[in-house]
Amino acid sequence: MERAWEEAVRSALLGTERQPPGDAIGVAPDAPALDRALAALADRSPEARLLGTAGVLSVYRRAGRVPPRDASPLPEPAPEETSPRVSPGAAHILASILEGAWTTLLPEWLELAAARG
Repeated sequence: MERAWEEAVRSALLGTERQPPGDAIGVAPDAPALDRALAALADRSPEARLLGTAGVLSVYRRAGRVPPRDASPLPEPAPEETSPRVSPGAAHILASILEGAWTTLLPEWLELAAARG
């Protein structure tokens, strides 16, 4: 995939007339969805192919990768919650704050809830 990204950058810097975007299909054999997205750009103009390739590769790079199957074991679950629930009235006020009403009261609501456990 890095090769495809470097080719897209080179094409963007030099211009698509001097350096047409390369064929980025097959750059990530472990990511068939990426290859399908890049293959859909094959019949576009060089400029559209460059922009599409840059967009697809950028999203792919930002999205991260699937962790390997042999990843370390998951941590132990958190202990059972022991704190009491807030009253229905307090829950209603919190819901209103989170929906956009009285947003400036959120810090005060949280402080009062923490003080009361």
